[in-house]
Amino acid sequence: DVAYEHLVEAPEGLELDYFEVMYALCETLSLVYNKFLESDCSTNIHIFDGVVRIDSKVKHYLINLVAKEITDRSVQTVEQEMATLRM
Repeated sequence: DVAYEHLVEAPEGLELDYFEVMYALCETLSLVYNKFLESDCSTNIHIFDGVVRIDSKVKHYLINLVAKEITDRSVQTVEQEMATLRM
């Protein structure tokens, strides 16, 4: 029951807000990590290894993609600003 406390499904036809999705993801990960640290799960090596593997997948497939997108947009913005200064 508690695991689904923050899970809200958007109605059909509603576009997801990119920033809200990232904020919710980071908030949920924070809650999971805090719960992991507070419980006895951190003393079990198998659960600890599982959490580390999940963490690395989240970092690889989500966080790194977002960081790359932010970097690409930043470079694009700087290039546009430099082009306007050259005129």
